[in-house]
Amino acid sequence: MKSYRYKLAALLLCFGIGARAANVVTISSVEGAPDEEVTVSIGLQNSDALSSLQVSIPLDENLILVDETAQVGSRCSSHALTVGVKDGMLNVFVYSLSMAPITDTNGEVASFKLKLGYTPTTIALTPTKTVLTDTNGTAVSSSAQGGDVTIRCAKAQYSTMEVDFGEVPIRSSYEQTVTVQNVGNADLTITELMFSDVNVFSSTTSLPITLKPGASRELNITYAPVERGSISKTLKVACNSISKLNTVALKASPFAINELHVQDASGISDEEVTVPMTMNNMDAISGYQVEFDLPEQFQFVENSFMLSTRKQDHVSTTSLNGQKLRIIVYSPTDKPLTGDDGVIGSFKVKLMGRYGAMLTPTKTVLSATINNKVENVVSAVYGGEVDVSSPQIGCDDQMEFGAVSVTEVCERTFSISNYGNAPLTISRVTFDNEYLSVKETLPLVIPTDGNADVTVVHSSVEQKAFEATMHIYSNDPDLRMKDVALNGSRFAPNYVVMRTPKVYVDENVKIEVDLNVYDDVSGLQFDLIYPSQYYDTFDGHVTLESRAEGMSVTHREIDGQTIRYFCYFLNGQNIPAGNGKLMTIQLRPKNGTVAEGTYLVEMKNVKVGVSELTDKYAGNDLQSTLQVKQHAPVTITAKSYTRLYGDDNPAFEFTSEGATVVGQPAFSCEATATSPIGEYAIVISKGGVENEEDSYVNGVLTITKAPLTVTVQSCSREQGGENPAFEVAYSGWKNNEDESVLLAKPVATTTATRESPVGEYPITLSGGEAQNYNFIYSDGVLTITVTTDIKAMLTFGEPFDVYNVSGQKVRSQITSLRHLPRGVYMIGGMKVVIR
Repeated sequence: MKSYRYKLAALLLCFGIGARAANVVTISSVEGAPDEEVTVSIGLQNSDALSSLQVSIPLDENLILVDETAQVGSRCSSHALTVGVKDGMLNVFVYSLSMAPITDTNGEVASFKLKLGYTPTTIALTPTKTVLTDTNGTAVSSSAQGGDVTIRCAKAQYSTMEVDFGEVPIRSSYEQTVTVQNVGNADLTITELMFSDVNVFSSTTSLPITLKPGASRELNITYAPVERGSISKTLKVACNSISKLNTVALKASPFAINELHVQDASGISDEEVTVPMTMNNMDAISGYQVEFDLPEQFQFVENSFMLSTRKQDHVSTTSLNGQKLRIIVYSPTDKPLTGDDGVIGSFKVKLMGRYGAMLTPTKTVLSATINNKVENVVSAVYGGEVDVSSPQIGCDDQMEFGAVSVTEVCERTFSISNYGNAPLTISRVTFDNEYLSVKETLPLVIPTDGNADVTVVHSSVEQKAFEATMHIYSNDPDLRMKDVALNGSRFAPNYVVMRTPKVYVDENVKIEVDLNVYDDVSGLQFDLIYPSQYYDTFDGHVTLESRAEGMSVTHREIDGQTIRYFCYFLNGQNIPAGNGKLMTIQLRPKNGTVAEGTYLVEMKNVKVGVSELTDKYAGNDLQSTLQVKQHAPVTITAKSYTRLYGDDNPAFEFTSEGATVVGQPAFSCEATATSPIGEYAIVISKGGVENEEDSYVNGVLTITKAPLTVTVQSCSREQGGENPAFEVAYSGWKNNEDESVLLAKPVATTTATRESPVGEYPITLSGGEAQNYNFIYSDGVLTITVTTDIKAMLTFGEPFDVYNVSGQKVRSQITSLRHLPRGVYMIGGMKVVIR
């Protein structure tokens, strides 16, 4: 039957095409869910009388024609229908063997059902071939309008189908995300995330989630491993996705962290420092073994290893082979160390030298029982920095005392610095000379970057040179003993002093010689070098002081300007030890006068003989400058001053003409602060001035009148009243004087009278006289105001004038108020109200 229908349809297609008309075939659009059957309608709008219709439509693989579901429409009650699929093409034939027309001109002519696939999509139903024939069997022109079939469903698509957390430590939490996208054309709803192991996997994503088509969302996956080992789990996403691939594989390789840390430590060289070892562990550690190759600057302190409070019944053993330190800790009953973090043990090392170093174990074993098997579960080892602070001594290699008089304390300070980064301790200071010592109490501690002085004392008074070595013992690791060379000498302070006072051009030079000695002196010798072209000696030019009584003095000329003096005792006497003047040597001008100027006098080759004629002169050659001056008169004039009565005298000064004034003249003046006005002499006298040629000119102190301020107080009164008694005050009195100095008082006057209108009037001061004072006037003001007295009625015996409150006269010489209108008036300086 079907074969016949196809042949008939082919026959119909062979008929010629007749006149063209408006004939349109339409395919309806439908939608549905996957696996659902939907009905597709074929409509026809025609203007020609048609008897048959053929439509060919390509059919997508997601669409399946449902057998036995094709039906003709109500317009084709006399027609047959054939619907079939061949080579992916859906063919629909509506025909009539009797060429009966399709009734009406618009409406459905056939329908069929399609079963929907599982892919969310919209499939076009576009006819590729349309053939219409009229009732004569002639093909007519036609057009076609296609439709759509929409498969409506949600479909989840995941960014990955496997999440691998990799190698991660246990006892921590880790997160990853999977992105899900709705690649369907209906809302995707996720209702639950189902983990195959809820003990370690979870999610913080809030559910349910609805995703519009095309939308995406991250799904959180939290992993919190508690045991080591590889795992393989799943996450199933419960949703309405058409796809069944909603399970994500979950993988991880969790491991335990068991770390040993050698903690940093620091200390000072020569001292002991504690080195702690800490362990953070995830496994139950029952014992450990640690080995160190100690640097040479670290010396293990025997029996210093200590277990921490994390121990239970643990015991330890330590051994040292050279610089290799081995520490073993174990539990006889295989108990674990308590806790999972903190110190597990410590040991001490003595710090040697100046520099620190890293202290890292060369071997580390952390023992734990895993799956009934003891394993080394150490995951990482970290060394610690042991810092060594050390002092560094700094000082000179030599110390010079120099020459020190036996009358003085022979001591010098010696500075010691610390250039290191730890306190420097000076424990001892010794000498290879019994007379040397230090004053300070030892040990002496010098801070970092600091310094300190030690006082070295030489106690012998023997007059000779000395040398020694000072040994300084400290905690400087590189220089335990510092040697310092010392030298110096002790001497007797036997000195000669020479002075040459100033002289005038016609005076003898008097050279004064002092002898300041520690020893008794038996003799003295020196060469005097003087300006021999201007001066010479004479008989008796040497005068001895009493302390040199009995001493003989001779001299001889060495050259034209040098005389050598010999001073000695013939009877074995001595000049006793002590200080003071010994002699005066005079030189006279050769020509009676010498040019003004400065000349040099020297004393060389000085020898001071003591017992057994030993020279013990401790001084050097001497020089003195001789100043020769002219007789130059100078006039000194006291300055004159003017001051006010009552003030103190100024500080008096002077001016000078001629030579330079040396010293300060003396002043006197009989004027005091209360001395009356006048002139007083300022008397100047020699005072400390040394020049005998000075002359003095006295000055004058003039005392003038002082200012005295006279002030009259401002005041006020009412109109028509009498002026008040003006009050006068004085300011500027000196020395608490009273008004008795007033010879005549100033007078205060004003132009205001009883009749003066309201306003201000000056109060003027004038006249007066005061002893020792000049008046300065400060005038005042009298203010006249409107009276505040109001009289209801007033009896007058004399004629009177009437004013208004503005001061204008409104009536003259009346004797009664009877004819005044009501109001307020001024009469005799009082306000009167007329009612």
